[in-house]
Amino acid sequence: MMLEYDGGTHEYKGEIYALVVNNQLINPPLSPIIFNDRALVPVREIEEVGATVNYINDTQTIEVSSDEYDVVMRINDNVAYINGENQYTRQCSTKAYLKGRR
Repeated sequence: MMLEYDGGTHEYKGEIYALVVNNQLINPPLSPIIFNDRALVPVREIEEVGATVNYINDTQTIEVSSDEYDVVMRINDNVAYINGENQYTRQCSTKAYLKGRR
């Protein structure tokens, strides 16, 4: 499996995991993985629990909206803006990245 991050393409040779949300097995087109000791899942799968996900290719920006939160992340950035840039910013230990061009 190929991952794109830090400006390059890298091969992932680790284990592949199942995604379970609210005791329901989700079968995403891209499997969850462990990367730098963090569980990473395809953000598009958050739609399964009622959130809206939008990806803006020109700026490589991911927007996730739910009843409680609005989150904005950018590919190759480890900052998540929660409820607006001026509301709350979270420094993440792992960057958002593209997996298989997704």
